[in-house]
Amino acid sequence: GAIHVHDGVNFNRLSTAIDLSSVMCTEGERGSMSVTMHPDFEQNGYIYIFYVRQAPGGSCPLPEDDRTPDPNGPTTRLSRFTLEASNTIDLLSEKVILDIGPVGVVHFGGHAAFGKDGYLYVTKGDLGLNPEGANPAPTSNSLFGKILRLTDDGGIPSDNPYTGGDSVRCNDSRALTLGSAESRE
Repeated sequence: GAIHVHDGVNFNRLSTAIDLSSVMCTEGERGSMSVTMHPDFEQNGYIYIFYVRQAPGGSCPLPEDDRTPDPNGPTTRLSRFTLEASNTIDLLSEKVILDIGPVGVVHFGGHAAFGKDGYLYVTKGDLGLNPEGANPAPTSNSLFGKILRLTDDGGIPSDNPYTGGDSVRCNDSRALTLGSAESRE
């Protein structure tokens, strides 16, 4: 859960920028999945962290059968933080971009990175659910098993083919788009 800042010459550790271990789940394939910097990082200090966030109340329940995630369980969270000049990040500065869940133990993770077009691309695992039909990835009404394209603040790009109130992002009960809303506790 700790992210460190190192110098670019000798790779000496300068500081622990942030430690998310108090809010992160790490069992199974859970934990920190991706860290990426905003294309204008040198100007804005934005760092995006994709990780498994504890359930409300601070728990990390594992599914009893490894297949049925607890509906009130942990989520995969993409958040934006600001690295200060002191090479530290205030945990309270978290701006939640996307929460997708609940998650089980495997195949829910992903990666976040900026493309040359300035959009943020997020890959999501398929939850590893079997038998056929239990896995939400092949369906168009789930964010699992997809590549998502977002603006740097979590918005839907205007040329995205799936936009509006009837899009999966707005209707999937397992996907909460928080954007500018406050972080959930």
